[in-house]
Amino acid sequence: MNGEILYRPLTENDLKAVDELESLCFCDPWTKNMFLGAFLSEFFCGFGAFDGEKLVGFIVSTVVFEDAETDDIAVHPDYRRKGIGGKLLFKAEEEAVKRGAARAFLEVRVGNGAAFALYEKCGYKTLRRRKRYYPDGEDAFVMTKRLAH
Repeated sequence: MNGEILYRPLTENDLKAVDELESLCFCDPWTKNMFLGAFLSEFFCGFGAFDGEKLVGFIVSTVVFEDAETDDIAVHPDYRRKGIGGKLLFKAEEEAVKRGAARAFLEVRVGNGAAFALYEKCGYKTLRRRKRYYPDGEDAFVMTKRLAH
């Protein structure tokens, strides 16, 4: 890290950097069109973590009435285990509460122990298991958290 990580809402101008980081982090990445659709939605909520001009993490979520859904979260491999994922989750939850959300939801791969541990540390509880949720057939845990008002 070159200095302090800065967090700010994502805009369409960040789409290319988000797409590149997504491809670096995941074996089944979202497409650029999927991100564009998310960014253009009236329910979109997204934040980026920046080391200078470099996007090193992001969260994309949807806030619809009382529910907030984390759709995608990624942190550059060189920046993991530095609190960035937790801070991005907090930023999205904070914005969701401002918009009236009372609950947060997310899915996480059963095999992604690091992400699962982060979500538990941030107060998420496992709701259920979704069989063959991911394109490669891996199951997902659905997790939820009551948001403070």
